[in-house]
Amino acid sequence: MGHSLGGAASAQVARERNDIDAVINLDADLLGEYLDYVDGKYVMNDKVYPVPILTIFADDMMRLIAAIPDANTVVAVKHVSATAPKAYEVHIAGTDHQSLTDLPLVSPFLVSMITNSVKKAGGGETADKYYVIEKMNYIVLVFFNVYLKGEGNFNLEGTY
Repeated sequence: MGHSLGGAASAQVARERNDIDAVINLDADLLGEYLDYVDGKYVMNDKVYPVPILTIFADDMMRLIAAIPDANTVVAVKHVSATAPKAYEVHIAGTDHQSLTDLPLVSPFLVSMITNSVKKAGGGETADKYYVIEKMNYIVLVFFNVYLKGEGNFNLEGTY
């Protein structure tokens, strides 16, 4: 499990090791899925993603992806979601990139400094920080319980 570059790294580790049973990617593109750039196009890993993967998106990433035509073929995280048999996506509305960490809880002042330019541009967090962390923790727990403990089914995709 990882956030941002840590999410991309976590997803890549599951490609390289066989002792990883599930991955959670918090608001990152899967940088390791890009293998090359040929004739103006990214070449993506065409091997099926090997383990269940859950990606939780903030508004920022959702907006970026929505602006890209044919995102399922040119954005790695969307490519994996479209081709892997156990890939799931969740969007927590009213969030920015830092919302999917505990930073808003432990240092709201630091978050406001980091995201001040984002808010000036019309973005930024509007969801309650306690709701976000509790909802995210619940979804993560259910996902890991399903895929690490074999408890039930994962059916929490969508926007919250």
